[in-house]
Amino acid sequence: MSSSTQVTAVLAHGARIEGDLHLEHDAVIHGTVTGSVHSQAHVEIAAEAVVGGDVYAVSLTLAGQIAGRAEVAETTRLLASGQLQGPLETAHLTAEEGATFDGQLRMCQSSAVRSENAVDTTATKSIPPRRQRQVDLSNITPDSSVNPTFKPIPGSVNAGIRSRRRVSQAS
Repeated sequence: MSSSTQVTAVLAHGARIEGDLHLEHDAVIHGTVTGSVHSQAHVEIAAEAVVGGDVYAVSLTLAGQIAGRAEVAETTRLLASGQLQGPLETAHLTAEEGATFDGQLRMCQSSAVRSENAVDTTATKSIPPRRQRQVDLSNITPDSSVNPTFKPIPGSVNAGIRSRRRVSQAS
């Protein structure tokens, strides 16, 4: 966390929580959480920490382990010792060399923590809604002037590929 960020909750090394953890302010987890972490602020999971459940936060710094889904509205930082086993949805991702990620990644513009997972509070900063666009492709017709034949660009990776011709075999 940056020096300007004020941490209001700390789960000490050796402490264990079984069940969901709901946070309204920045927090650092050094212990073990067996359940989900729901936060309306920044969550830092320290190198010795383990979360066996989902994490929902505005921003996340991961140096420890998460075995579950992570949905982060803004920035996710995977530090060299960080391990994430599960899907990640975030707006921005930075990963240091050595970080481990085993799951699916979904990058979204201004991703929002899902309302059913977030802490219900009006005192915290609002999270902008997810921006989605729908495109109507029903009125698109194929252009007959476009030649669908593969033509490699000279000097490109595919320049050495030649189109195959069917050779009829006479018996």
